[in-house]
Amino acid sequence: SVVLEKGAALKDTPKTANTLRKNASRRQRSCAYVELAGSLGRLMDIGFNAGANFSMLNVEAYGYYGLQSGTFQLHSISPLSYGGKIGIALQAGNSFAFTPQFGVGAIMAWGENVRVTITTLSLGTRCEYFITKHLGLSITPEFTWGFESKTMNMLAVCYMENNEFEK
Repeated sequence: SVVLEKGAALKDTPKTANTLRKNASRRQRSCAYVELAGSLGRLMDIGFNAGANFSMLNVEAYGYYGLQSGTFQLHSISPLSYGGKIGIALQAGNSFAFTPQFGVGAIMAWGENVRVTITTLSLGTRCEYFITKHLGLSITPEFTWGFESKTMNMLAVCYMENNEFEK
């Protein structure tokens, strides 16, 4: 058993002490990461996430390029999304961490003489599995809400009803 007394040192076997130090250092370690990322759903896209953990605080920036593009009134249009997220990392054992995140960003449809941007809010949880000390896998299920934009609504209506927006 571990005994902590005021002004006393940690007393236990070396194996237990090393395990405690390893767990504490992983939870409180500051680090940075860059990862290839993508999203599935209404808009499929690919891009990068770049972030940093400062002890338990997680800060992340992202940028994705849409894999779906099309034409609207003879103009080529592609989607682009970017933004940032902030969260608190919660360690779950030695190999897993869960980070609830809140994000603010934008989705932009752009092309020849067309540029429309809407602001978004997102809520999700970054789930990480540490394969080694410097390599891991992550997945972030997330919900994103976009604010109204008359021009973006017009593009959606043309896409859905008039088939003017074609792949």
